[in-house]
Amino acid sequence: MPPPPSPEQALALHHAGNVRAAIDGYRDILCKDPENAAVWQYLAVALRATGDLAGARSAAEKAVKLAPQSASAWNNLGNSRAALADPAAALADYQKALEINPQYADAWANRGLAEKQLGHLSQAITCFEQAAAASDRNAGALNTIGNQLFELHAFDGAITCYRRAVEIDSRFTNAFNNLGNTYLQTLQIGKAIAAYGQALKIDPDHPDAANGYGQSLLLTADYSLGWPAYEARKGEPPVEPATGARPWTGQDLVGRTLLLRAEQGMGDTIQFLRFAGAVKKTGATVVLQCPEQLADLARTVDGIDRLCRPGDRTAADFTAPLMSLPHVLGLKDEQAVKMDKPYMSAPRPAVRTARRKQVGLVWAGNPDHINDANRSMDLADLAPIFEISTVDFFSLQMGPAKNQLTPFRPAAGITDVSSRFTSYGDTANTVANLDLLISVDTSLAHLAGAMGKPCWLLLPYVPDWRWQLERPDSPWYPSLILFRQTVRGNWQQPVEQAATLLSSQNPAGP
Repeated sequence: MPPPPSPEQALALHHAGNVRAAIDGYRDILCKDPENAAVWQYLAVALRATGDLAGARSAAEKAVKLAPQSASAWNNLGNSRAALADPAAALADYQKALEINPQYADAWANRGLAEKQLGHLSQAITCFEQAAAASDRNAGALNTIGNQLFELHAFDGAITCYRRAVEIDSRFTNAFNNLGNTYLQTLQIGKAIAAYGQALKIDPDHPDAANGYGQSLLLTADYSLGWPAYEARKGEPPVEPATGARPWTGQDLVGRTLLLRAEQGMGDTIQFLRFAGAVKKTGATVVLQCPEQLADLARTVDGIDRLCRPGDRTAADFTAPLMSLPHVLGLKDEQAVKMDKPYMSAPRPAVRTARRKQVGLVWAGNPDHINDANRSMDLADLAPIFEISTVDFFSLQMGPAKNQLTPFRPAAGITDVSSRFTSYGDTANTVANLDLLISVDTSLAHLAGAMGKPCWLLLPYVPDWRWQLERPDSPWYPSLILFRQTVRGNWQQPVEQAATLLSSQNPAGP
């Protein structure tokens, strides 16, 4: 029988990715040397990699028994218990490792993960900060710790981590991009643009940095640079439903057919349909590809000759995504995106008979949206508005948040009208008969704006790029008034401002 490999040889197999062979080597070594605590640790790591979590924990426990003063052994045991979804036990192991070595960066980071999983968020932040302090010159570790702090909204700590990471590695594009994201979340927009720009100097094709750069420029209303930069959002070219269509980059369209493709969310499509008329003036036949839910609404937009559905094979000479139109049309300033008059209308508005003011409500967006946790609220957050008894409230809320009406409706007197909606045309028919829509940042706010209906928009601390910063109005929709969070996640001030304005417009009788 051949002699067992040395620990160094087995570890080399492990590092090379040959985990099964490494496990066999570790076990051969332990048959000859069962008190080798380091090899038990290596075995635990390898077994975790193969999914043998119980075996990993057993191996890590043997390492700790053999070397109770080894901080790495306790950290390893914590990792095995964390993999078995036992964060409380893992936390105790990490604490033991840190008692032995208070400067153990990995143990601090792992302890932070355990605290986070247990819901101890302030303790988790402290642990990650300690991990960053102990990481010294490890740019990768600092970037990873920064990501954890970012997720916990500890943005100052995250900025410190990312800045240290790029000081150590001046070509660390992901860290520059993450730094840009964090500056954006703290509304340090100039610094965000600079960080994204630095990432793009290193890697001009970095998609996340390019997208962040474009959106940050648009947030500051820098359209001359923002629209070209925003083209990065497209990523890989989409599968073309059009036969023979070439990308439209400004070619002559007289006598040609242009296929416009809806993209991103419903609100984005509604917002950018305003440019269909400008395209039509170039002499093109304009075909719009859009979701069926928007079809009857899109038919009310000037400049669209016909519609098709996603996936239809539609003959066209050229094609362009809707949100590229400002760039291709060369729109350079705010005046070019302003809405002079409504460009959408309700397909079948009902005859209004109500005498009291009618106010529609939407308090939550699509839960699958990447920013939904920030832009949506609970119905209960609107409580100050319901104290106004001189108006009638109507819920246009769709999706899971609609269930919040069940315990709330008897007290607030809200009439749910959402059950009648099968398309955005149906929604528009209802919006047409409202005096006011109060909404978070959803497609219905865009719908009201495109129709020229009064809408009060409740915005999170970091708004989407199209709403810009600080201003109470929007060049995109003259009928909107913007109410902004001044404290992250706190809806109290914008809701109370909206309630005060609504009360002043509808005072109670004597």
